[in-house]
Amino acid sequence: MKEKRILFILFTLLIALTCFVHMNRSYDPLSRYPYEITPEEHETIVSHLDAEAMEYIIEYAIGPEYFMPYINCNHFTIYRIMEYSALQAAVPSLTAQQTVDYYHTMERLYGKDINDQLKNSYYVHEILDYYRDYPNAGPLLIDAASYTAYVDVNHLVGYYVPKDLVTLETGYGQPIVLRQEAADNLNNMLRAMEADETVTDMENLSIIQGYLSYQTLYDMASTNTPGTIDYQLGLSFVFDISTGLPDSKVYYWMLAHAYEYGFVQYSKEEPYHFRYVTKEEATKIHRALKTFKEVQ
Repeated sequence: MKEKRILFILFTLLIALTCFVHMNRSYDPLSRYPYEITPEEHETIVSHLDAEAMEYIIEYAIGPEYFMPYINCNHFTIYRIMEYSALQAAVPSLTAQQTVDYYHTMERLYGKDINDQLKNSYYVHEILDYYRDYPNAGPLLIDAASYTAYVDVNHLVGYYVPKDLVTLETGYGQPIVLRQEAADNLNNMLRAMEADETVTDMENLSIIQGYLSYQTLYDMASTNTPGTIDYQLGLSFVFDISTGLPDSKVYYWMLAHAYEYGFVQYSKEEPYHFRYVTKEEATKIHRALKTFKEVQ
């Protein structure tokens, strides 16, 4: 009798276990998902998301159109869906994988809270290219498009190329390339200098350099590392000091009035280098009797 009771208990447990396994196998983790999806989408979601992630899209009713474009990408995480969508809206030329790569890279370098970085998506493609080639490189200067951006060995801009470069015929030396706002203000400054009757030696002015690209700096085999040099921002111009300009009326006029057009002297070590920083910022630096480098 006792043996029969034991066999009955074991048989009952076996039936219960069989039912449990069958129910577990047939349970659909997306049964509560409030959107219609195709069998293919269902399979993809179940194979890519763990139970916690699936519960997340159910609880917050995240539609498949938000995450399906990215779900097969390397480094994809469901918890960055809103950020992926925002970045794609800001930079439509990005592929889904580039979008995910950008956020993965930013999180690795700057930590989890990187929402402010999205505001500075001016050169996302260049950032992605740079970290593709130099995966172990340190953080880049995210706000490279700012008119007050400062570049040095600790504030790199990698492959950054300003989007609004123009060629300016100054009439004094060779044509140079600058960003549009800097070029317009340099042109206005030169015309004002010409109109000032006290400036009698304009022939001493020879502008020889503006924007220099990463590739140009690389080809120059400079002692400075490309990506760490101010000329790459497209906001600076350089004049030829061999003409005696530092002792000229032209030079002293620039020291006195360049800030009115948004320019300041870059550093005391480079008296031939003027940098555009906007009129408001240049006025502050001028009144402080400082160079741009000294206020960094």
